[in-house]
Amino acid sequence: MATQTSSSSFTNLVDPQESRDFIKRCIEKAGSTPEHAACLADVIIAADLRGHYSHGLIRVEMYTNEILNKQCDGMISPVIVKETCATALVDSRNGIGTVSFSYSETSENGQYERGQTSKQRTNQKYSFYTK
Repeated sequence: MATQTSSSSFTNLVDPQESRDFIKRCIEKAGSTPEHAACLADVIIAADLRGHYSHGLIRVEMYTNEILNKQCDGMISPVIVKETCATALVDSRNGIGTVSFSYSETSENGQYERGQTSKQRTNQKYSFYTK
């Protein structure tokens, strides 16, 4: 179903929610948890909607193959090795890189947002910027 955006005359040919659901199913089928698949799907759709097509739907096959070929582990969650109120060191444990970036944006107790995070053992270098 096509939808009209309010900011321009651009028309989405596929509903973003339908695309998100499709991506989530693909990533789960490859071997990811539903939560990690949803996180990755959100980032991929956000990239396309912001015009960063090189990091959008075009990447679904790559992420799926990385999980299927055991280049990354879709089932594992990142671990915070060390944290302060402004920084964190996150061990991605070879999981989905996007998950470790989103996981480390706020402290474990949710009291503050971090200004800087560093990752170890991740094969994906990706940041998700908020509006």
